[in-house]
Amino acid sequence: INECRGACVFKEDTIAYNTRVEEVLEKYNSDKNNTIIIDKGRNSNEKSAILIQNNVVLGYAFFDLNFQVSSIEILQNILTKLDKNPEYPYLIKTYYDKKKALKTISF
Repeated sequence: INECRGACVFKEDTIAYNTRVEEVLEKYNSDKNNTIIIDKGRNSNEKSAILIQNNVVLGYAFFDLNFQVSSIEILQNILTKLDKNPEYPYLIKTYYDKKKALKTISF
């Protein structure tokens, strides 16, 4: 956020501060609960996808540019499943902070 409004020295109203915190938490959590991230693939002839469901990274896939991933059902057929890892949420957040995906599909 990088913008201090004086909450720690009681210059900012508590309600206003809490509202700002809730907005940030909402931005980084709820809109990514159930998402397919579509981005570039390993080469110019493919794309990649990451499936996030209930804030858990379930897996990834690479697919030909002509293949359309428009729903979770389609993606699940080609998904390489991943074991749970506590670092995945941090990695996804970092990805979103540094790079804009080609496409995201929320469901």
